[in-house]
Amino acid sequence: MQLHNKLFCAADLHKEALAGATSIKFANVSMFVYDTNDIVSNQLRGAQHTWESSEINEMLWALRQHQAVQQLAAQQGKAPGPAVPLMVDVGANIGWFTLNAAAARARVVAFEGLGPKSSNCLMISGNDNQGDGFTKCDEGKDYKAPDGYAVRGEMTTRRLDTLLAEDVLFMKMDVEGYEQQVLEGATALLKEHNVWYIMAECNTGMIGEERGKQFIKFMHSQGYATSPFGFKGPFWSDADVQSACPEWPPSSSGQAVLAAQRAKARLNVFTELTLEEHNAVFKFLLAQKDLGLSDLTAVNLTVADVRISYVHGIWYEMPPKSEVLAHIDKKAAMPARKARALLVLGKSSPPTVREVLVTLKAGTDGKPVASNLQRVNIHSSKWPEVPYNQRPHGVMDQVGQVIALTKVYEQLNAFIGAAFPGYSYGESCEPKCIGDNYGAYQWLSDDIQRAIYIWFFMPEAAEGDGGYIHPLPLQVLAAGRNDDLTSWEVTRWWFNGHFFDTINDLIRAWNADKDGMRSGFRMLRPAGAAKLFSNFMQRPGPRRGEQQPVGPISLEPYGRRFSIAQGNRVKWLGWELCVGYLPHYGPRYMDVRFKGERIAYEISMQEALASYGASDLSQANTVYLDSHWGIGASVRELVQGIDCPMTAAYMDAVTFYKGSSKANYHKNAICVFEHNPDTPVLRHYSYSYQFYGAIPGASLVVRMVSEINNYDYIADLILSNDGMLEVKVVTSGYVQAAAFQNSYRKNFGYPLMFNISGTLHTHVLAWKVDLDIAGTSNSVNIHHMKVGEADDGAGGKIYINKYEAEIAETENEAAYQTMMLEPKLPVVINENKLNGFGSPRGYKVQLNRPLLNLEPPGYARSKALGFMKYSFAATKHKDGEAHSSSIYGQARLSNPSTSLTDYVDGEPLRNQDVVVWVNSGLYHIPVAEDAPVTTTTGNMLGFSLVPFNWANESPATDMADMVQIDTKNKEVPAVKKAVAALNCAPGFADVPFLESGFESA
Repeated sequence: MQLHNKLFCAADLHKEALAGATSIKFANVSMFVYDTNDIVSNQLRGAQHTWESSEINEMLWALRQHQAVQQLAAQQGKAPGPAVPLMVDVGANIGWFTLNAAAARARVVAFEGLGPKSSNCLMISGNDNQGDGFTKCDEGKDYKAPDGYAVRGEMTTRRLDTLLAEDVLFMKMDVEGYEQQVLEGATALLKEHNVWYIMAECNTGMIGEERGKQFIKFMHSQGYATSPFGFKGPFWSDADVQSACPEWPPSSSGQAVLAAQRAKARLNVFTELTLEEHNAVFKFLLAQKDLGLSDLTAVNLTVADVRISYVHGIWYEMPPKSEVLAHIDKKAAMPARKARALLVLGKSSPPTVREVLVTLKAGTDGKPVASNLQRVNIHSSKWPEVPYNQRPHGVMDQVGQVIALTKVYEQLNAFIGAAFPGYSYGESCEPKCIGDNYGAYQWLSDDIQRAIYIWFFMPEAAEGDGGYIHPLPLQVLAAGRNDDLTSWEVTRWWFNGHFFDTINDLIRAWNADKDGMRSGFRMLRPAGAAKLFSNFMQRPGPRRGEQQPVGPISLEPYGRRFSIAQGNRVKWLGWELCVGYLPHYGPRYMDVRFKGERIAYEISMQEALASYGASDLSQANTVYLDSHWGIGASVRELVQGIDCPMTAAYMDAVTFYKGSSKANYHKNAICVFEHNPDTPVLRHYSYSYQFYGAIPGASLVVRMVSEINNYDYIADLILSNDGMLEVKVVTSGYVQAAAFQNSYRKNFGYPLMFNISGTLHTHVLAWKVDLDIAGTSNSVNIHHMKVGEADDGAGGKIYINKYEAEIAETENEAAYQTMMLEPKLPVVINENKLNGFGSPRGYKVQLNRPLLNLEPPGYARSKALGFMKYSFAATKHKDGEAHSSSIYGQARLSNPSTSLTDYVDGEPLRNQDVVVWVNSGLYHIPVAEDAPVTTTTGNMLGFSLVPFNWANESPATDMADMVQIDTKNKEVPAVKKAVAALNCAPGFADVPFLESGFESA
């Protein structure tokens, strides 16, 4: 206790040296911490100089409520309490909470040694954690401490009632399982005075499940609302406290944040647009008569008036980064809330595509009000407008396709009847119909500025699915000239390996049996059970796992360890972030923090590319930029227990895209869950020194799944308890199939069914990572992996691994394509912030599956694929360079409004606000196992952010379940204690699926 006494009582701490102690400074306070053998001191001496930062923030929030509780006391007819807020620290340890409260100008009373009665006690603590003790009372002078522990001093305990008789604004209790006993010794204080906020440890791993429940029930009996997440809730109800296993949210809903709560939730600077805000913006835009916008759901379109003006998309406009940081870091006012809208102005002269900003404010009734239309450049571009023929795909293209096929309808039907007897196309085709679908579309020339590839399929070839993998060997190119819809026509035909300019050319070749085209044509269709190849219906025959159809299910013995607050802010084991999405680009995660420090300002998907290869018409010309089709707008409802585990919490999404004329509400589109990776994050078994040490792994997953026509992208953000962050996307869904040709086996793919093949395609996903390591002044340190030479000790030469570290001075030096023969390891560092050993603090950017771009340099259509040029690129942050791809690039690959290649322009990069751009990809050669859909296993893309001298030791070493087992210490792992104490069956909230039916297209 000697060091504790000096810490609490010595004057001029910053001048007086103490043996065995080190002085640290924070805010306007200096304090001493132990040099060794104390967990709290070890953490405070580290680079972060912090301990339990989220709990400290909760305390500071409570202290800021002083004026509010004084007003509440006055309303209740009670005395307002002390003029200066009082903080009581019960179990003060070395005084971290005490001094933080004092720095916040609170009056502080700190205690060690409180109980339900007065006693003579010994203070005991472990030799490896001397500052964290427990008491033994009325044991006598002959008491001996257990092995590995020592008696630190003697003291007399007192009831808190005998020491305090005034209002307390905030009380913190951490007394190693004796919290309830302390409060039982303060019943008079609780009855006669206000103790407004109490933060107490309730470690059921230490005191057991039953005592933990008793403590919570005791707090409820004293009139307190309790929450495992903080003073702002959500709170346990009495029913939750009585239930067998902790559960949050209540079993009545699977939502992490209930709909009623969301409606009342206070918007923060990162909150995506609400349903009401989308509707307010759309209504406001329709009212702007000079724009001439139409509601597509309220007009009857004809060929004559189909060139209309409408709202294609609406999304939240993130304010400039400097304004956001001033708000969240320096408490400046929240920036104005704005929405960006994409307008297709077909009625204007000339027709064009424009983007505008609309300001949103709360009206007198609390509902959002839109105002102040502002014309702006196209997002992430200097373009004031987009050429009309680069507009996003919409109703005009669908009408153009119909016009083109209508012009050849009779000849097309005649050919279909000849090639596929009994089948027909178009109206009145029942019962055997041929369907059509469209793939990519693009600009071909100054004359043909809008063209789309159409393929035909036979939907009745199988049972219970769509037509994605039932293609016929018939494809066409429909094209329009200039802006004239009536000019649309079919300009190219392909049938079973043969190309034709017109349908008449095709029919003549068929009738003449040119090159055996007719006599050699056979369509083998599946029959019987084989027809199930493309769906998820049960196959006949034995089924694996029939007697045990469900495997292991996760449970949370102490309830959820994560929380989801207003604005979709997720917190878990020192991690914090805001979860969001853009309708076009997909998920974005803002203000990502670990242990109180911002690691990244933004991590967001930028593009999902699928580029095909084949010798036909459609597949060979298919390049999908899925941002154009709406990655975020394609999120769908998730299924509990399959898409997400039973323990997951859910969030909804709201998007307005593809000219929908109303906001789409995507229920349960995002899930959050803790995942046990079943691999220790740290581990060692020492045979030589006879010990075992480990820290169990733990991860938090934020998941959303986008279904873009035939493909599914399962996008995860994975946070680890050791400070690592992983972004992972796995692919599934139907391949875009083609008619199989024997030559494909050597070049493009293998058959999925008799006449059906997928074809080789490339998946590439691109991300933006705006890292802020210990601030916004960062650099990129690239470690070039090399081979060096060394002496073998006997005069011989050996080759060794080494690296050459080089800090990039310019953007060009920090942009490269990964090459197997020139491996590089990039690290974003803060040169001015060092860890305890003098190394710049940083995070490594680990590319998990970089893809080499095989297209020839200078290829015109690669301009829109600029994000593929570099596996890794770093640029200086600019608000105008927010995205690495363009939704307008799909319509003209050679002329996108945005390309990453334009950002890498030689600007100075060292000690700048660094933004990293990465991509990850895979080559998919379709095979028989891709039916019915592609498997998720093995199809993973992504990258990781890994601490790199960011701390002084593994950030996981403060985990409560760290264990060391040796010959003297037979410590039982925390998980085994939890299972042994588990006297309940887990209960899972039921999350219904399809209550409102499937989403409409």
